[in-house]
Amino acid sequence: MARFLDVFLSSIAIFFVTFCWVYYILRDATTALILALFVALCASYIVYRIVCTTHKKQQLTKSKKSQLDSFTNYLCFCENVGDIFAQLLKYYTFDVQNAQNDGIVATKNGQKNYVALLFDNDVVTISELRKAVKTAKQHQSNKLIVFCIGYKPTDAQMANGQLPTKFVDKQSAFVLFEQADMLPPPNDTTVKKSAYFAQYAFCKKRFGGYFASGMFLLITSALTFFQLYSIVWGTALVAVALYSLLNKKYNVTQNVATLE
Repeated sequence: MARFLDVFLSSIAIFFVTFCWVYYILRDATTALILALFVALCASYIVYRIVCTTHKKQQLTKSKKSQLDSFTNYLCFCENVGDIFAQLLKYYTFDVQNAQNDGIVATKNGQKNYVALLFDNDVVTISELRKAVKTAKQHQSNKLIVFCIGYKPTDAQMANGQLPTKFVDKQSAFVLFEQADMLPPPNDTTVKKSAYFAQYAFCKKRFGGYFASGMFLLITSALTFFQLYSIVWGTALVAVALYSLLNKKYNVTQNVATLE
């Protein structure tokens, strides 16, 4: 529903921008109305495609990717990774019994889980999975949870055939730590004020203010003495509003991860 509302509001804004400019140049309301409707219909299709693409495929920003890479290196070279994940599991209401750097035994809702911490390779090897499954069975675990950098779907199927297994790759692990406010401090502590300003100025929350201001200037342009001035600034505000609504850079969808 939200996507269709975005398309509708975008089409309305483009309709008024087109109508005001055409009418200002030609002074013909009928021609301006026809052209504005045509442009708005074309724009609605384009905006719909943009919105759908954004909804289907969420891309990481450069900043987020840098944080993810730093987080991955932290897990790979951390000397007390077992203790760190024990704290994470406690945050998600697991009862931790035994924490080691290669694995953790934890229970939740009466179910015993073995949590394997496999960060030695970019993709979990079949030998690592076999060892993790054997260790989980030795602890009489009901479920195996594998934290890793990456894994092969075929290997995941093999592990699930032996024991119910949940794989948590580096991106899902990052989200879990982020939700728990347990991310390690960044290596670069330089604060980029310009990035914060852009994040604030061009996020979707700012759309309403830009949109209302731009539409007000466009609608009232015919009543003002400085008509061109109102149309130019109204167009600029509508353009900023549409950018704030549709851009991917400052409108990153928040992922949600669980260990269930």
